[in-house]
Parts: sequence; C-alpha cells; structure tokens
Amino acid sequence: MLIHLQVTARTDAEHRVGGTVLQTGFLTELATVGGSTVFSYLFLPESRRGGKSRITVSDTVARIRAIMNQDNAQSSITLAVYPEEDITADTVWTTFNIDEIIQCYPYSRANRQTVLLSGINADSMSYLWVNEKGQAKRYIINHYYMEVVQLNRTVSTSTTTS
Repeated sequence: MLIHLQVTARTDAEHRVGGTVLQTGFLTELATVGGSTVFSYLFLPESRRGGKSRITVSDTVARIRAIMNQDNAQSSITLAVYPEEDITADTVWTTFNIDEIIQCYPYSRANRQTVLLSGINADSMSYLWVNEKGQAKRYIINHYYMEVVQLNRTVSTSTTTS
C-alpha cells in the first residue's frame, strides 16, 4: 500500500524531506518519539547494500498502521512516463506493480525553475522510484506525486452485458 507522509527528517542526506509517497511494505520499527513517528525504511529490501534509512514524520503511528493494514485496490498502476527522463519528449503510458514502487515525490524546485524557462509546466511532474529486480530505477512521471496514492486507491471496474 502507498502512503503520503510529511517527512521531517532522514538519516541519509541523499534523500529528501517534505511530502513523499512511500511503500508501506518497506516500513519497519514504527515508534513514537516525542510528538513524531520514527521508522526504518528499506529502500531496497532484498539488497544487503541498500541499508535502512531512519525517517521521522509528522503522522501518528495509528494512522500509518491503519493504512498499512489496508489492501491495494489493484495490483498495478499505469502512469505517463517521460522516456529516458526527457521532459521534452512525449510521455509513454507505463504499467508498474504497486508493490514495487519505492517512493514518489515532487519534481525538485531547482528543476522546476529550469523547465519553467523552457515553457514546460513542471508542477504536475514527479520522480518515481521503482524496485526493478533488486535495483532502484528512477522515472519522471507526468503526475503530481499525491495522484499516485489516489490512483492506487481507485478501483477501475468494467461491466459486460450478454
């Protein structure tokens, strides 16, 4: 299940703080410390080198556990992806296994400034990290990062008549 959290601190400097969508299956060691929730996040669970990141969020343990106990509405999600992270190219609809999504967060502010000068609206763009056979692969998607959670919780149905 995917969850949107406000990350307030991380032990690893290469990862960002702020609004982030994370995979609840990779969360371990949930605890309340002061007024915050702290947990370990396994960026690549099957990699011995992946290690754990210690993350602090502003949400409660109860809310996080409640979402962790939910089932995905579907097993995959189809997103508009910029091929080879080229935001000037046409997007390609790509299907991802929800359980393999590591994290999703907004396209960085520094990048937004560059693309705004090019006339491209980057407000709806996000980075998506996916666990592909034990390796993390980054994509740029043409979706606002919180949309990924909403799409995950939406069940598409079809009806047939005979």
